[in-house]
Amino acid sequence: MDITFETPHVSFQARFSGAVGTKVAALLPIETVLNQGDRSVFFAAPAQTSLGGPAMHSVAAGDVAYSLTHNRFYIFYESFEFGPVPSSMIYLGAVLSLPQELKTIQNGEKIKVFPVKDLLARFSGDRILSQSEIDTLIKGIKK
Repeated sequence: MDITFETPHVSFQARFSGAVGTKVAALLPIETVLNQGDRSVFFAAPAQTSLGGPAMHSVAAGDVAYSLTHNRFYIFYESFEFGPVPSSMIYLGAVLSLPQELKTIQNGEKIKVFPVKDLLARFSGDRILSQSEIDTLIKGIKK
């Protein structure tokens, strides 16, 4: 399942596979605020104890994880090793094209998270699209 993350400054997609993707989709759409973390951005999400997935011991730039302890999604923009991680941090998937703008997001910026299929539905009808909308639509179609 492909998921769209949309902020006022950047829009990007991530791919979650299998049962995890289906369970994440059940939480969407989400509209909330972002926070800057240690080599990541994160945002609150509805409590979800049944996501499952592998526990993480390191992350790569672009990894997306969910913390059962904090009920948050994390999008990592730098790779690093952090040793054994509590099993409450689960790998969900990866960003398809990691935007450098994630490093500059300020605490409190708004984010919308929704399935790509919802993005494609937003582009129906007769109106002129902005360049940002065209770029986002093309990214969704290429998948």
